[in-house]
Amino acid sequence: MREVVLSIAETEEDGSEEFYRKARADYRLGQYCLFEVIGDVEAQTKLCSDLIFWLQRVGELELAQQFQNKLVELLTSQGNSDELAKALYRQGRQLFFNGKHEDAANLLRQFALLAEQLEDGELVGYCYQYLGYTEFFLH
Repeated sequence: MREVVLSIAETEEDGSEEFYRKARADYRLGQYCLFEVIGDVEAQTKLCSDLIFWLQRVGELELAQQFQNKLVELLTSQGNSDELAKALYRQGRQLFFNGKHEDAANLLRQFALLAEQLEDGELVGYCYQYLGYTEFFLH
């Protein structure tokens, strides 16, 4: 996957960016399926929001919605949703300030989905503020 990312990043041909996005989505989907087969719930949860992001980027909105629902199930199965949402937010902010923008974006996307399910507008607002900063650093 790293070779694909590097080779595509170095090309300036039209369509290479779309190819990269599709390759990234397919790679993440394969990883998720593997974690599902072996029953690694923690790895599924960690990967799920990144998979949703890439599926949305390539226009696979229906599949992205299915994984959003799955992520909510995974997160809520881990306990108190309100406390979990706040913990994800704190961890995401800390990762952002430590320069780990990709990890921060992943946690903040999980937090956003959970905050939306909890219908907590204040939490959602905080999340998108930091998520916007984080995704800016990823591009």
